[in-house]
Amino acid sequence: MGSALKVIVRLRRRFWPADFYDAVCSDSFLPEVWLSPAAELMRPDAAPPYTIVGFVAGARAERVGRLPHADIARRMLAQLDGMFGSSDDPHPASSSCDGFLVKDWAAHPHVHGAYSHPTRGAHGARPALGEAAHGCIFLAGEACHAGVNPCIHGAMETGEQAAARCWSSLQPQSRSRL
Repeated sequence: MGSALKVIVRLRRRFWPADFYDAVCSDSFLPEVWLSPAAELMRPDAAPPYTIVGFVAGARAERVGRLPHADIARRMLAQLDGMFGSSDDPHPASSSCDGFLVKDWAAHPHVHGAYSHPTRGAHGARPALGEAAHGCIFLAGEACHAGVNPCIHGAMETGEQAAARCWSSLQPQSRSRL
């Protein structure tokens, strides 16, 4: 199982564009950031506190997880300052943050890791995970879904598909009399 780490920062004021939901920043400290809960926080009348989540997975998450939590939050805020800062307000995230939480899933006593994440060199591997092994072992889960990973609805959809394939494999096969 891989590693993943989430950072949640609590903010007193809004400083991002009205249409911001998430950003993928592959060359940044945290390669993905998003509003949470997005639907609520995208409303123009949403009241504080606001929260933005940062996410990193794989070997990068292991490296980030070795840092003190305060340093992780500080670096996420610096990343947000770089994304949303202006000459009038160069540090909007750092100046409006009033709390943070770091969740390192690999260090969690009951989890020990994370859901799947995009990995270099693994293109095409997800559908292969969902193929029946020896015609009798049927895997399911978000890691098996080519389109909606890593999401719960991908796990549910592949679970339904695996159950249908399993059921079908247990049915008697009709034989032709010809």
